Amino acid sequence: IATEVMLGKPLPEIPEKEPKHYSVKSVVFPFLKLPGLDTALGPEMKSTGESMGISSSYELAYYKALTAAGLVVKKKSALLSLKDEDKQFAKELGHRLRALGFEIYATPGTAKFMENPEIAQKIGQGSPDVLELINKMQVGLIINTPRKGGKPHTDGFKIRRASLDRGIACITELNAAKAYVEAL
Repeated sequence: IATEVMLGKPLPEIPEKEPKHYSVKSVVFPFLKLPGLDTALGPEMKSTGESMGISSSYELAYYKALTAAGLVVKKKSALLSLKDEDKQFAKELGHRLRALGFEIYATPGTAKFMENPEIAQKIGQGSPDVLELINKMQVGLIINTPRKGGKPHTDGFKIRRASLDRGIACITELNAAKAYVEAL
């Protein structure tokens, strides 16, 4: 369509065409090279590369793009720690992951919205706490939706940073988590 427009054909004269596939671009960030940086994205972030996934479904194209960008789930266990406005979706995410054979952990606040997850205590409030699970590599996927991100004293920041340092896949946005789990 763009080529025809560039060649002078008026847009209203060009028939609409339905795409036969989805193409999703993902960015690659240099988080490992920047110690102490939060992995929750903000408007000031600059990528160091890109990857792309193509498929007949949006979810699978998204999954391929993230996999090409380095997001790989190495163990069938997931930790969910969601901000308050996302907790209503915890049960659905937990069901879908459990149906895929994942063991499910959740922080106490998120666990209240789920059916029988293993409890991962808040940092320093019991055992096992979230950092113990991450440091012992007991989880392969972390879904942590931050309130604002960027503050090093918060549990969310520590969770995201520890997941990066241990090479554990971490998703920080609810719609991204839903699409990724759907693709799995």
